[in-house]
Amino acid sequence: PFFFVAEKGKGRRNSPLHHILSNISAGIILFFSFPFKIGDRIKIQDDDFPLEAIITDVRAFYVELKTDEGTLVTYPNNLFLQKGVLLLKKQEL
Repeated sequence: PFFFVAEKGKGRRNSPLHHILSNISAGIILFFSFPFKIGDRIKIQDDDFPLEAIITDVRAFYVELKTDEGTLVTYPNNLFLQKGVLLLKKQEL
């Protein structure tokens, strides 16, 4: 088992455990209130890494996306909740 002990006031927010728990929490939120579905075309509004892609899967830690060029991208759930995400085209049934 993996155990992590942080010194008081040092490294808590940047610890590996913090990132893991943040992604798990975001995954739970996305599971219950995810406004997008597999097959939807979205645009992530990120100044450093803008992305337009189709959602191919939603996992516990990340969302899988596929760009028009065919590139597969794994996008962390916690960032998916923090960034603005636009629905460009809803997948038609």
